[in-house]
Amino acid sequence: MFKPASPEQAMLRQQFLESKETTAWLRFSMAGCATIAVYDTLITLSDEIELVWKRNLWTFPALLYFGNRYVTLATVLLTSYTVSPFHSSSSDAV
Repeated sequence: MFKPASPEQAMLRQQFLESKETTAWLRFSMAGCATIAVYDTLITLSDEIELVWKRNLWTFPALLYFGNRYVTLATVLLTSYTVSPFHSSSSDAV
């Protein structure tokens, strides 16, 4: 009735389990990165409004600042969403 797994099947099973563990660590790491990025943005927002937003926003340093700050934040949040279990890829639908 029950056949023992071949060495190839055992190796594939081990690789599958390792990849699932790696994926879980990736998801936890990205959630941590997103949390830190949002936290940093929120705790420094009052200083940012006072020091950056109340001045001329169309200077090169201001544009560099906003690009660095908010493009990075958007990238971290979108990447976190992409690897999260809330995002379904087309392969999950099958």
